[in-house]
Formats: sequence, structure tokens, C-alpha cells
Amino acid sequence: MKLDLEKAPLTLLVEGRPQETADQIQTLMSQHYDQRLNDDEFGPLYRIGEKYKVGDRVFFRVQTFAGSLLARMMIDVGRRQFPRAILMSISGETENGYELVEPENTGVHIDKKLLIRT
Repeated sequence: MKLDLEKAPLTLLVEGRPQETADQIQTLMSQHYDQRLNDDEFGPLYRIGEKYKVGDRVFFRVQTFAGSLLARMMIDVGRRQFPRAILMSISGETENGYELVEPENTGVHIDKKLLIRT
């Protein structure tokens, strides 16, 4: 049964540059994380979705059901093995907002009301 990534919860976002596209973020992600494109049973592990703004920063939604991807990215950002900040909700309870994770700054809470879809 292939998973419908359109129905994935909004639990992970990757920072982008203002002029970047979802395709460019997809390329960046695929350089670091196997997208599992050829999985006939479940389909791809993730896909890049819509763009959001938080203040003057841009983030792209990572459509995924894989909690392991979220955990791996959190660790990689902290170790400077992934070059972008992420917004994440570990519990999936996005009503509580998100945590900003970047190498020099972790644990900053971002209220979900500050995410503006563009």
C-alpha cells in the first residue's frame, strides 16, 4: 500500500533561500537522505511540499510519515552534517508549535501561528 504523502502531518520543514524552489530543496535533500523513490510497496520516503515564511526566513514542508527521517535530520543539523536549519514537531502535536533546530541554536520555540504559507 503506497502512502499518500499529501496526507502527511506538517511536522518537518527545511530552511530554504528566498529564491529557491521546491525542486532545488528536493535535490539538496536527496544528496543527504535516500528518498526511496523506487519503493514499490510504500512509495517515496519524502517529498518537498509548499513554502512557508517565518518572519524573514523561508521554510519548505517535508511531506513524510518517517519519524526516523525527522530524528536523523535533527541529529545531522546539530552535528553540522546537514547545511540547513529545520523546524520540527517531534510529537506530531503541531498545536504546540515547532522547535527551530540549527547548529548554533536549538530549542527555540516557534508558535504555529507564525508559519505563513506562501
